[in-house]
Amino acid sequence: MKWLASTILCVLTTGAFAQTEGITQIPSSLFCGQTDPEHIERLKDEYGELPFVEGDGEVMSPNPRMSYQGTVTMYYDPIDLSYSVFIDLPGDLTCLVVTGERLEPVVIGDDI
Repeated sequence: MKWLASTILCVLTTGAFAQTEGITQIPSSLFCGQTDPEHIERLKDEYGELPFVEGDGEVMSPNPRMSYQGTVTMYYDPIDLSYSVFIDLPGDLTCLVVTGERLEPVVIGDDI
């Protein structure tokens, strides 16, 4: 019975990474909720993150021919270097795209 469970798990995980023409699609998920104007204050109070940059953007759906388009906003804490990126979608829906730490400028070439 253990071999059957192991076989099923192996089959399921091999399909998790679809590859076509040099592009690998990995499964992911967006956490979304109703757009709340007070979420900016929560990010500031709980994480020290302030609105930093904003623009039009899109997130790909599991179907490579579809995407979700909206306004992308990055929030940034210049003290501890944490950040969060959200996309506001039509219909009052906001989704967390990515969050992280240690966001710093990229230095290319010689230091100034």
